Amino acid sequence: VHVTNEDTNRWCKYSFCAGGLINASKCFWQYIKPVQCPNTGKITYRTEADCPGKVSLQHPDDPEIHDTIPRFEAHVANRTLGARLAPDGNVRAEIKSRYEKAKQWSTSLRRAQLSNTDCWVAYNSCVRSAVAYPLVGQMCTVEDLKCTQVVMDQIACHALGLNEHFPRALLHGPVALGGVGVPTLWAESLAEKLSYFVHHMRVRDDVGKQLQVSTAIVQLEVGTGVPFFQLLHEKWGHLATPSWVDHLWQSCSRVAIDVKAAAGQHWVPPLQTENDDYIMERVMRRYSRKVSIKLNHCRRYLQLVTTSDLFLHDGRRIHPDLYRGTRASGPSVK
Repeated sequence: VHVTNEDTNRWCKYSFCAGGLINASKCFWQYIKPVQCPNTGKITYRTEADCPGKVSLQHPDDPEIHDTIPRFEAHVANRTLGARLAPDGNVRAEIKSRYEKAKQWSTSLRRAQLSNTDCWVAYNSCVRSAVAYPLVGQMCTVEDLKCTQVVMDQIACHALGLNEHFPRALLHGPVALGGVGVPTLWAESLAEKLSYFVHHMRVRDDVGKQLQVSTAIVQLEVGTGVPFFQLLHEKWGHLATPSWVDHLWQSCSRVAIDVKAAAGQHWVPPLQTENDDYIMERVMRRYSRKVSIKLNHCRRYLQLVTTSDLFLHDGRRIHPDLYRGTRASGPSVK
């Protein structure tokens, strides 16, 4: 917090020298310190009561004047460039905002008394993009978007001249199978996420490198030699920390979308000896979901991937540090 105060006031002085002035009431800050439960793996965040402190701006002309920047907890989402992001990953604020946006458009279109053709054009050119815009960066499920989807379906049915109780399976079904072909918000956001992911992974820009790192982390957390996108999230997903990449995996697994990388492009931890095996593959064959979570936490803490990591170079003795439950030092364990 002390360093944040120094950096904030330094930036304030830079802005003042350039002719600007930072408005503290339009700023906010959040203290992000995650804590993981060793038993359940659930991640919580320290509150202001646990870690008190404040960030204040000194007025460049009068150092005696201080403006306090508002502080929010990690579960609070604030609007940033159109999206409401909470550090703990919850999407409650965004879901509420999307629902209100859809209701607003529904009311406006009803009052405008447009023809069905004009209403359909407005739905495709304005409504869909306005409501779905921030969903590509959010981890929303079908259930999260259920209420918003109801409003969107009513708008689409009215624009197409259909009864608002028109079967949703036909409304969202593909044209090739006799449906109308109106995509759901969730399906549209998944398509955007896949396009975003594939594009940046191919061009290898800064975002692509961050996605590549996140993908490698998920692979290590799952602890298998098979690219995790080819595994069922329902069976393996509990081993990974919730993240955007994990959410993409979950969404693709739900609708059986097969995501494959070019040969050698998806990193997996290699086996080290002839009879080596991945620890988590053995664990998942033997133990329940609850036990596998605890064992995976131990494995990740000890920085182990395969059974060879457990032993010394001679392959006959378990590393004494690992036997005592501490991380091994030196080159004996990778």
